[in-house]
Amino acid sequence: MNNHLLAEVTREEVQLATFQLGATKVPGLDGFNGLFYHSHWDIIQDDVFTTVQNFFITGVLPADINRTSICLIPKVPNPERISQQLGNVPDFETIAALLWQIWKARNHVIFRHHFTQPDQLVDSALALAHLHITVQNPHLQQQPKTGKKSPNPNTTWLPPVQGMIKVNIDGAFPIAENLGVISSIIRDHKGSLLRGFTKSVPATSALATEIQALLYTLKDLLQQGKHHSDLIIETDCIILVEAINHERLPPWECRALLSECEAILPSFSNMKVQHCRRSANALAD
Repeated sequence: MNNHLLAEVTREEVQLATFQLGATKVPGLDGFNGLFYHSHWDIIQDDVFTTVQNFFITGVLPADINRTSICLIPKVPNPERISQQLGNVPDFETIAALLWQIWKARNHVIFRHHFTQPDQLVDSALALAHLHITVQNPHLQQQPKTGKKSPNPNTTWLPPVQGMIKVNIDGAFPIAENLGVISSIIRDHKGSLLRGFTKSVPATSALATEIQALLYTLKDLLQQGKHHSDLIIETDCIILVEAINHERLPPWECRALLSECEAILPSFSNMKVQHCRRSANALAD
């Protein structure tokens, strides 16, 4: 068996494989289909055999041989979504949302030791993709059916008005470890992702982690030259919002971090820090 696999390829084998090509199958970029090779075999057989033989000797296949051209055939007039062209193929937003949820689930395992069920991960990705699509294409939104409740705007992420930027921040603090994880997601009025980051930070409490999420976000916005932009920062930590708006006195161990944030805030022309429900902060969670 081994000798048979290591034997040199023969002309008969190459010819047999060539004549198994579908005669009318889609041609390559050169426009030649199987019928061309069948009809002109007596002329091209030496070139074909030499190319195949060189591959088995060198292991190198000319790049042009595997090049192809893909043409999308619309399933409906004036398609607006990839799924309207390729049938059951998911939209880019769905693929991107699924990859994002997988990445988040990986971080949850590493930093929180929390495992996400695969079906929950997929459901979250589909919901996120649907939100992104409807935000970017309001005309695609369907009116709620009679008898069904409209979605509660307080439980889903709402885009800012045109011209504004919304930043969602979050922090996670695993108990028994002096290490927290922060994340920040920046989006525009269309729901398009402008920037995002995640970072491990030293922390002694959940609140200290949440404050550092705000601190590093402020620094990042300054670095990106966003200090003159109209900004909204959302967090699901009500204590942080009340402390930064001077409605509550933070614990003494967090006051130094909060003072750092307060020292940076005057650098921004128009910024608002507000609370949102955790479900509306899901992308940064």
